[in-house]
Amino acid sequence: MDSIMSVEKKIDILEKELEILKQKYMGLHTKYMFSRSRELMYQQMISNYIVENYYRIPTQDFDIGTVMKSAHTVMANKDFKHLSDNKSMLGEFLKRCFDTKTVQFKHKTWSLDFDIALIFGIKETYENSRLILSAMTNDKKVIFGEAGFLCSVAPFIRSDLPFKYRQMHALVLDKSCMYIDGRHISDLERLLNSDLELSEKQIDRAKTLIEMLVQNKISKYNHQPIRDVLIGKRKRKILVVDQVYGDASISLGMATEDTFTVMLKAAVEENPDADIIIKTHPDTNNTLKRRH
Repeated sequence: MDSIMSVEKKIDILEKELEILKQKYMGLHTKYMFSRSRELMYQQMISNYIVENYYRIPTQDFDIGTVMKSAHTVMANKDFKHLSDNKSMLGEFLKRCFDTKTVQFKHKTWSLDFDIALIFGIKETYENSRLILSAMTNDKKVIFGEAGFLCSVAPFIRSDLPFKYRQMHALVLDKSCMYIDGRHISDLERLLNSDLELSEKQIDRAKTLIEMLVQNKISKYNHQPIRDVLIGKRKRKILVVDQVYGDASISLGMATEDTFTVMLKAAVEENPDADIIIKTHPDTNNTLKRRH
């Protein structure tokens, strides 16, 4: 608790300095851009400080499913009303999966009347970090969430299509961090590195689900064409997987813009007898995400 109190004191100091800065340059149009950039710098400092201190606290040991089902109110950092025909896609999903009574979204005005803080998405913004700090200092649970790998027949970014054609059907939840974050240890990593052995019932269930997915050709990108692709004449094939330009998984995965070039060069030099196949990300077909 002492570490949490020290975090609060540090945040108070930073936010007082931020308020003084805003008052100092209020009404001075010529210095607005300087003032705004300074404000963003302070917000980033605060965000980084909160998140790093949060990860220093030992992960709470609780079952996510049990906690979600028993929660009365979930406070989420993101609202998807613009994606779901005047309904919250995330809110409806949580109610269907966990029978969550109330799902609120953190806007300019919000209260501490919640059981769980759900940080949806992987960007460490100032607003996200403030919600994490509120949960930390008020003994609320924090869960990180991200869209899973089962979606409808079109990507959910296609807002020009009806909701039923682009809604998600899976959600990844983790009480430590998202699985793509290479800086911290997720629940998934702990599970994979543990001595846990699946029961026969769990193994049979997994096999059945895998078979259903394969037979029905269901994935995250169901709008992609399904066809046999014949590339090259060599027997050995090396697959190099690309990512959308600027995706958060690149930086959180401890990679850079140069990583793909290094990876491709290594694939070519290390496999002179193979066909090198580059798999572009499906989202690069979208006009908003052409760069890759």
